[in-house]
Amino acid sequence: GLAIMQMKVGTVELETDPAQALKDFQIGLQRADAIPAAEQNSFATLRLRALLLRKEANAHKELGQYAEAVPLYTRVLQMHQRFVAADPQDVRALQDLEVILDDEASSYEDAANPALWGTPDNRRVNLVTAKGLLAQVAAVIEKMLKQDPANVNWRALLADVQVRMGTIQELLHEPRNPEALSQKGLAVLKDLAEEDQASPMILGQAVGAFLKVEPASLRDPHLAVAWAERGVAFSHRKTPDWLLSLAQAYRSAGEIEKGRAEANEGLALLPTLQPGATKPRIRKLLELEARSGV
Repeated sequence: GLAIMQMKVGTVELETDPAQALKDFQIGLQRADAIPAAEQNSFATLRLRALLLRKEANAHKELGQYAEAVPLYTRVLQMHQRFVAADPQDVRALQDLEVILDDEASSYEDAANPALWGTPDNRRVNLVTAKGLLAQVAAVIEKMLKQDPANVNWRALLADVQVRMGTIQELLHEPRNPEALSQKGLAVLKDLAEEDQASPMILGQAVGAFLKVEPASLRDPHLAVAWAERGVAFSHRKTPDWLLSLAQAYRSAGEIEKGRAEANEGLALLPTLQPGATKPRIRKLLELEARSGV
């Protein structure tokens, strides 16, 4: 219980203060180490350790520390692959595998982003790696959907992956038809996001897809604004990531001043950056939007 609670504390901190979250995940791992030896190899303890290690990797990713994150992702992936091999019909094990693959793919997408830490010489390598991981994510989600074809969240996850894969293929100038793959995912996300009861997760995926998809001709910033406004309302204007999404949507729709205002509101929710501290992903992107048009 102590390890789990420490993990939950870190999860709350992860978006706004990944450096502190990293410390709490590491404390959680220390507490997991204190579990009696007889329990160390139980499934519950092994899964807890995998969750903590994945979150530790995500904290490194949020800080741009990819060299530290990648070995952790690899270790956790191997753990979840063993869990799935032990019971291929265990939906929770499949979900865990989908999450670690998606998190690792996201880290390579971030590493390829020039607005973050990407550089021209490593962008292609990172995009190719992300594409391979996303293909694995899609395969896992399709297995999940065979067990529950009507699961709305899983349909949204697959659609999100399709748009990201199509976008990467477009950026890599691959000869196949990436636009069709992206359009397929966009159509599903649009239908799901337009539902009155659309969850924040679905709204967030739809906003990101319609703002970032390649080619740019597939984008629809006005739809993204409407969905982002709903997401900000869901979060009571207390979530920097939602304020970032709305700022990006406003800028894309040509409403520069509104975008800058949302970005500054998001920055105000972040803890003060200490001298010499690493600037996390969320602060970098919010500062970029706050300077937009200046």
